[in-house]
Amino acid sequence: MSKIVGHFYFKLTANGNIIGEYSHHGMKTVTIESANWKTKTIGFFGTYDTIWIENGNLMNMTLEIADVKNTQIPIYLLVWNDGTNDIYKGEGFIVDGMLIGSYISV
Repeated sequence: MSKIVGHFYFKLTANGNIIGEYSHHGMKTVTIESANWKTKTIGFFGTYDTIWIENGNLMNMTLEIADVKNTQIPIYLLVWNDGTNDIYKGEGFIVDGMLIGSYISV
């Protein structure tokens, strides 16, 4: 199976959940992803239950958003886990209140 390389943007809702869109090299469209927080700290940091539709299938994973240490600018580390394995890993940064970044399949 070839690696998936994609890009996303996320916005925080007033309730601390996430809405956004994503795409990857195997898609011909941009589609939605949304996440409800399970544990939350400040801003985007925390653990979320996330869902999206890909190739007609509902995908549901846990998304962990943490800070990458030892960088001069705030870089966020994102990990999507299916309950057993890390499936995607990504990095992003904040632009105009949105978390923008890219990810790759593990």
